[in-house]
Amino acid sequence: VDVVGFNAAMSAWAQGGHWQQVLHLLRRLRCSQRPSSVTFNNCISAGEKASQWQMSLEMLQEACKEGHANHVSFNATITACERGSRWTLALQLLQEMRSRGVVPDTGSYGALLTALGRGSGPWQQAVWLLEKALEVRRQERTAMSLKELMERALTPIWTSGRLAEALMIYRQGKDAGVWPGDRGSRLLDLHDFAGESAQVAVCAQLLQLAKEGAGEVVIVTGRGGHSREGGVTLHPL
Repeated sequence: VDVVGFNAAMSAWAQGGHWQQVLHLLRRLRCSQRPSSVTFNNCISAGEKASQWQMSLEMLQEACKEGHANHVSFNATITACERGSRWTLALQLLQEMRSRGVVPDTGSYGALLTALGRGSGPWQQAVWLLEKALEVRRQERTAMSLKELMERALTPIWTSGRLAEALMIYRQGKDAGVWPGDRGSRLLDLHDFAGESAQVAVCAQLLQLAKEGAGEVVIVTGRGGHSREGGVTLHPL
């Protein structure tokens, strides 16, 4: 079996998070052949899907030593760190990525934003990462959607209690057509929103209502289908 055959088998095991089988195949491969970038990426992916962030990090380090690390390698390792709530390590990988001449893409910044949200990372980093992601996005042909990037950035900003910064991102998104739920100053449809963006939208709507004076506002809610856990995240006002 050549490297291509090993990689195909490793990819199949990696998709299911069977990291032990992937490592077994890596050992067999090394007995007669040299691993490729695809080989290491399969190992990193297996660790990511199995929530084995240490394995992903170790495989990334080996890929770097052998000159096979690319943006796919780093992005998958960052995602593995995100799933392990290791946001500080994920940020360090961004620096390592740049030092090795690997250019981050929107996937890199998106994974880092998710890591900050899951690990209660600093909101300042989220603002900076979103700015960098938007810069890169203008140059990419196939980039992560603007909505997804903004949703991910809002999580650490909102949970840090930074209403002004959250409202700023929300209004930028509205101007760009990211959230079309606003159908008038007295009606807000939250079907297009996830958890944090829905809460920011409600705050923005109430602030607008207070500015305009007394009156009624209609807020249309769903069943939480756009939320990560699939549950309702809004509570009675």
